[in-house]
Amino acid sequence: MTEKRAEYKTANNNITHIIPVIYPFAANKAVWNEIHYSVRSLKRYLTEPHHIYIMGRIDPQIPGTEFIYHEDFPDLTTEQNNASKLDICVQAFEDTGFIWMNDDIYLLKPTKLYDIINTKPLCDMADYKTRGTRPWQQLLWNTRDLLAHNGIDPVFNFSTHTPQYYESKKLDDLDYVYGYPVFEGKVLFEMVYHNIYRPCPPEDVRYMCHPVLTKEKAGFYNHQQAATVAGIRERLKGCRYLNHDDNGLTPALQQVIMEIFAD
Repeated sequence: MTEKRAEYKTANNNITHIIPVIYPFAANKAVWNEIHYSVRSLKRYLTEPHHIYIMGRIDPQIPGTEFIYHEDFPDLTTEQNNASKLDICVQAFEDTGFIWMNDDIYLLKPTKLYDIINTKPLCDMADYKTRGTRPWQQLLWNTRDLLAHNGIDPVFNFSTHTPQYYESKKLDDLDYVYGYPVFEGKVLFEMVYHNIYRPCPPEDVRYMCHPVLTKEKAGFYNHQQAATVAGIRERLKGCRYLNHDDNGLTPALQQVIMEIFAD
């Protein structure tokens, strides 16, 4: 890629093919039955024709899904293992795009591909006061530094922990964007992708970061955030997405998820 940033182009929101949805699944890291409920949320609320693929070493055997075997390497990070899964997706769906999902993400209301393509970034990276030192924060800032060094200004945090839509050709072009190996686990590929290919100019993206407009997701990342059923239900009101990590997956949150996505 010779240009520092691709030309702004309106994303194709009138896609008519059956949309592939990919779950990169590591059964050994699952702490509950979250993938079953996540898939159930997709079947209920993704309004356009789609086909769900689960990619990993162990098939969770969920009706209505297709399993793709992929052996993760224990000495590699999640980002590195996911890179090879993405490569398989690029080859398998080379003429289309696909939704990249995770088993700790759930849809909460009817959602179109348009909504996923136009997911708002969390913030302008310039808004952060400190860089942070945790491994994920280091990935975040490595990504920001790579983009800023190559003329991307402003840089937005698109690591939203929501479904992502990738066009295969564009994703393939990122393999060595700026001469840097994007898929070796040292940067966040979703941030590189969306900062280069986002469908609107920087001033519009900055406006989209406004807190009033970003209440699309309720995230639960510690026990305090997911302590009570009543508190969880209140936070979910009006949201499109629910996301959690292992620390936030409390018994109360499990109860709410099971209630929302009961058979």
